[in-house]
Amino acid sequence: MQVNVWSKNQFIQMLSIRGITDANVEDYKATCFISINDTSADDTYFSKNHRNVLTMRFDDVAHDLYDVEIVNGKVQNSNVIKAKALTIEQAAELYNFIQTQIADKRGQCIVHCTAGISRSGAVGSFINQLTEADDEKFKRDNPHILPNQHIMQLLNKVKNELN
Repeated sequence: MQVNVWSKNQFIQMLSIRGITDANVEDYKATCFISINDTSADDTYFSKNHRNVLTMRFDDVAHDLYDVEIVNGKVQNSNVIKAKALTIEQAAELYNFIQTQIADKRGQCIVHCTAGISRSGAVGSFINQLTEADDEKFKRDNPHILPNQHIMQLLNKVKNELN
């Protein structure tokens, strides 16, 4: 499976140019799409998941980050989550989606996040390793990535537990 890691802008531009929407995305039988969005973002390109589309929300962090407040000159954590890390449940959902796409013999997987570097880089790297695709070609095609290690660790943990 060929894996392409893109930024959100590249992803939206490609979908727009090709006219890919919720109404016709399943017609693209050779391609799957993994759309990773910030938890604070209100928009997603696809309004729902499809057989070949998974939309997820998590941030580029290793642990949930909470807002802090200063009370009487002391920093105190609040209960407001500022950024949310990938959970083990999300990693399992992602792993199962990837396994389904491999079984469906998709030829291409397009993964995006905001910048197309860390979150999507980790997911793309994981897919490339899982399918035992050409690592050098993947690196040449996606030279900008710097995979988020928390995401890689969770995906590998799920893989090891399910195999």
